[in-house]
Amino acid sequence: MDAINRKDWTVLVYQGGVNNLDPSLQANLRELARGPHPANVDVVVRQFDRTGQRRDYQIDERGLTPLGEVTTEADSANPAQLAQFLKMGISSYPARHYMVVLSSHGRGAEGLIEDERSGGLISLAQLRQALEVGRDANGGKRLDLIFFDACRMQAVEVASEIQSTAEVAVGSMDRIGSAGFDPKAMLEAAANSAAGPELASRLVNDTGPRQLDTFGSMSAIRLDQTGPLELAFAELSQALLGLDAEAGRRVREVSQQSRRSLPSPTYLDGLDNMAYSIKLHPKNSAEELQDWLEQTRPSDPVSILSLCQNLLGDRALMEAHPRLEQAVRQVNEAHAQAVLAERGESLSVLMPIESAQSGPVLSFDEKTQWPRAVHHIVPTGSPANLPPTWLKEELEGR
Repeated sequence: MDAINRKDWTVLVYQGGVNNLDPSLQANLRELARGPHPANVDVVVRQFDRTGQRRDYQIDERGLTPLGEVTTEADSANPAQLAQFLKMGISSYPARHYMVVLSSHGRGAEGLIEDERSGGLISLAQLRQALEVGRDANGGKRLDLIFFDACRMQAVEVASEIQSTAEVAVGSMDRIGSAGFDPKAMLEAAANSAAGPELASRLVNDTGPRQLDTFGSMSAIRLDQTGPLELAFAELSQALLGLDAEAGRRVREVSQQSRRSLPSPTYLDGLDNMAYSIKLHPKNSAEELQDWLEQTRPSDPVSILSLCQNLLGDRALMEAHPRLEQAVRQVNEAHAQAVLAERGESLSVLMPIESAQSGPVLSFDEKTQWPRAVHHIVPTGSPANLPPTWLKEELEGR
């Protein structure tokens, strides 16, 4: 297609609803169909419902236009599905700019797009490979923007993995509400943006009620600035590995006090409703209580900004370990350079309060040796001394 006929944006929405998010994603699709439908924006959707059926749509002022046949027994967590969708969308709906929206459950460094039928999850390495197909379909040019409409995906491990595939990543380090992004606000922002960084800033700075309730925090990250952040974390890893047991214990205490991944306002409402149900029927709620306890315990991802600020605030620790202070300052500065826009916190990094089982080796891990450093600070078999939750105390007191 001749460049003069290209639209400004093609928005490629991949909805992985083979899980309990299916009703929310169906509602989101209906919102997309209602519009607005800016003349300079194409929208293409691949949706997987809870039964495993896959449908592709193009959306414009006519509403939903099906593309091809319905596919049954499709695995939304198969990265080939995402790769083929990106290749199809970019080749069939060429534009000056491309935004990829990934809507499903997210698990941060573990991956995203949870498929309950197959038991699968797209890993970060598989995500990178799928996005590389999209980049190649774009003539080798990096995609303009990746929007993570999923929990906990604004993590340095994610940014490290996908840095070669896109210019900007937008999302939250927190658990987000099931309603997901506001389609109206997103499409209007795209219609009025000349490039990925401008669109990313518009999305992050949107303070509409829907966005504030669904995304407790949101940020936009310049992915080409991930390299300096990796180098800074490599220095911090070496500094942590050089600490004695007492200094390591203090770093662990500081990390426990740092801001961790939190639920958004609407996600918190759901946890409050769960707690109310457990209080009403405590004898029948053993599994629900365990689920509530798991979701309310301090999470493994910690805010990089909060961790750095709290470490630098411990002057006795910093003065006793100047190499550690220098490394923390480098991470803090590199993180600030990578942040294009933010509302609340920006990137997180995995730093469990208690030792966790080892997961897949990530690009970030290989470049920085961060897991080794964390294991030195939080060794196996050293549970954290966490206070009991209010709900457990209340139930045990009956």
